[in-house]
Amino acid sequence: MLRSMSTYIYFFILFIVTYFVALMAAGAFPQANFQFGGEKIYANSPIIIDAFFSTVNNYIGIIIIVAVIGNAVLQDFRTNTHTLIFTTPVPKFDYLFGRFTSSLFICLLILTGPAFGLMLGYASPWVSPDKIEAFTLAPYIQSYWQTVIPNAIIDGAIFFAVSLMARDIFVIWLSLIIFYVATGVANSIFGSISKPSPHLSTPWATAPRKPSPSTGAPTTRTICSTP
Repeated sequence: MLRSMSTYIYFFILFIVTYFVALMAAGAFPQANFQFGGEKIYANSPIIIDAFFSTVNNYIGIIIIVAVIGNAVLQDFRTNTHTLIFTTPVPKFDYLFGRFTSSLFICLLILTGPAFGLMLGYASPWVSPDKIEAFTLAPYIQSYWQTVIPNAIIDGAIFFAVSLMARDIFVIWLSLIIFYVATGVANSIFGSISKPSPHLSTPWATAPRKPSPSTGAPTTRTICSTP
């Protein structure tokens, strides 16, 4: 797969997209009015870098995962080379595991594109110095290790199984659309559940003041509200 031109095209797409995103976030285009995380947060802070990694992985990276991992086995069934492979002493599990791990390795290499794009964008001379802090490599490594790799393994395993069972490119891309819809619905449902109630914003609430029956002065009664 390293010899395939599509591998480098995917990498370049991720690289160029995140490069321009980094430029806009760091103030290279003031007229763009690009806000991400607020004005008091540096554009290359760890939380912003992780958010960029998550966004790219959820919307563009997953398409690349489907294109690479989903076609890993599909091309063997399309050319009927799987019948020749299964006649050899190679066990079926070893063949499928090797296909999955090799295509996953290619995907992980491609998904390093956002890191290089962000780093080059923040290091460009057109960015605003007030919006970036000193360069550190740790946030990129941490976001890649904690966000990109686990999602790539889970998503890759899902669509690898779909391609293995369906053996149809149309079904694979249809499953991606269903995955997008299911993810959006789940985020909407659980996002609304996780929103705190305005009446339970603090663990302690103060009851309305009522005049004291003896003195007539207002009194305050503090109650505890469970989260």
